[in-house]
Amino acid sequence: MKLKVYRYSTSPDSTLGIMYDMTDTPTFLCYTLEDTFHEEKIYGETRIPQGEYILKLYAMGSFHQRYEKRFGDMHKGMIHVTDVPGFSYILIHCGNTKDDTHGCLLLGDGTMQNATDEGQIIQSTKAYRRVYKHIVDNLSDEPTTLEYINVA
Repeated sequence: MKLKVYRYSTSPDSTLGIMYDMTDTPTFLCYTLEDTFHEEKIYGETRIPQGEYILKLYAMGSFHQRYEKRFGDMHKGMIHVTDVPGFSYILIHCGNTKDDTHGCLLLGDGTMQNATDEGQIIQSTKAYRRVYKHIVDNLSDEPTTLEYINVA
């Protein structure tokens, strides 16, 4: 499976994007929110570099335990964006503002633009449930990739 996040709006505090499944016919999945760009990485406040990364399930740690309790049998592990140079434990999860990202990718069904300092996404849990299931159901022997593309 090939996923893409098109980063379309960057503010001083956050980055908004749109996630598509590009495997066959491009299919809109959700909106995304990440930290903003910094030339030099600031721990917990910098989005990962543009590029293509392999997704894997990560079934350890406190995030996994919280999501296992929160989402029950649906949860098979955290979706982990792997092999990001200079970053570790980049996960895809729920959240609405930059304060929830800590370098990770948040999913939502709507957005509030970066017209102010900070973009936001809404209905994150609803989007997470749907997109998580889509990704996990389509994990296979072939690598599942997520490509980040800076549009703006």
